[in-house]
Amino acid sequence: MSNTIQNRIVQDEELITRLQRGDEWVFHLLVRRFREKIFSTAFGITLDARQSQEITFEVFSEVYRTVGAIGQDTPLPIWLHRIAINRCLHWKHRIHRRWKKRKAADEEAVIPAKEDSEEKRESAEDEKRRFQMESALRRLPDPIRTAFILRELVGLSHSSVAEVMGIKIGVVRSRLRDARRQIAKTLFMGFSDPENEAEPFTEGGCDEILIDRYLNADLTADDKRALKAHLVDCTRCRRYTAGLINFTRDLRRLVRSVIQELDMVGLEKKVLVENRIQHRSRRTISILKDSIRYLLLAMLAVGVLFFSAHYYLR
Repeated sequence: MSNTIQNRIVQDEELITRLQRGDEWVFHLLVRRFREKIFSTAFGITLDARQSQEITFEVFSEVYRTVGAIGQDTPLPIWLHRIAINRCLHWKHRIHRRWKKRKAADEEAVIPAKEDSEEKRESAEDEKRRFQMESALRRLPDPIRTAFILRELVGLSHSSVAEVMGIKIGVVRSRLRDARRQIAKTLFMGFSDPENEAEPFTEGGCDEILIDRYLNADLTADDKRALKAHLVDCTRCRRYTAGLINFTRDLRRLVRSVIQELDMVGLEKKVLVENRIQHRSRRTISILKDSIRYLLLAMLAVGVLFFSAHYYLR
């Protein structure tokens, strides 16, 4: 492949076409472009760095095996995230009992006390914050957590989340609202049980939909002014809104820090080596099939010639 092609930006549609042609360089580009997003999706659902790394490897391996099945009408990111979610949910269902035991153990764990030194205090605070984030996410049912992770952590649009999950945009918005309320109840409002506590927007003229649209970046200029005026006077809504914004920011930071600790280059090499082996195996099998087919045709031709010669020589 020429340097001109390698140095220019390759759109997702062209990536699919070139992948289906067996262009190995484009597969390098595919892994490099999407590896962190796929890992973020997996980590948001599994909350397990090692398993998320393995799922990321499995996703790209499956892409290499099934690239011929993808149609031009399916956007590449949608296809990749569907595979990742299916892998994550399969893993969770496979270890359901162990998952429940670990969840119970995490919720009963004692958060480390603060130490004297400033460095240890910061470390303890980081551990506490991570524990709280993971606990809040674990409380979310799988469909709600998946929608939240795809939108807030991976950054997919509402329509893309709907396409990945096979649901309507209205359902996506509803699940995001449910996720935010449960996270807020768990972390910021002192609610011990999100299912049994009172609704957070029942007094003071608070408008949950308006705040939710603000978090979705859907507000008009007039709505922004109205919400800003309300937040000045409403401590509850101000805490709710700021808390969710901080939660999303801290979650992204957490995933970035996990990615930095992992050998993503090594993961990429592992994927490429594995797929090169698969390619050689398929090529060997294809050569063997062709050889057998040609041998059978040759034997058939020899048989025809033999019987023809025998018939005319009689």
